[in-house]
Amino acid sequence: MSAQKSGREQQLFGSFASAAVRRGKEFYFDRALAMQFLDRCDIDDFAVIGIEGFRITPTATEPDMTLIADYSGRLITGEWGQIKRACNTDARQFVRAAPEGAFFNFVVSSSDERDSDCAS
Repeated sequence: MSAQKSGREQQLFGSFASAAVRRGKEFYFDRALAMQFLDRCDIDDFAVIGIEGFRITPTATEPDMTLIADYSGRLITGEWGQIKRACNTDARQFVRAAPEGAFFNFVVSSSDERDSDCAS
């Protein structure tokens, strides 16, 4: 789920750089760190709009095709605060329900990005 990250997104992900597993340009979060990441998204006004689950070994990053969530459709209409709450609440439920040992990669959006995407 790699895409060019805004400066704010880079700061968000960068604040977890020392604790997350990093492969290439991507960050992978275990369950406990994922919950901290979601808390930070709430504080920093980001909505998690996509999640992919992975199995991480010392030599491989294996996607789990049963652990994919897409909340991006919620960005189309509604008030930003409600969208963010709904996305992040569902993301927490998704992470909690995932099998033990799963790692997660997140795609986030902000109200600024949503407004600029809608204006395009």
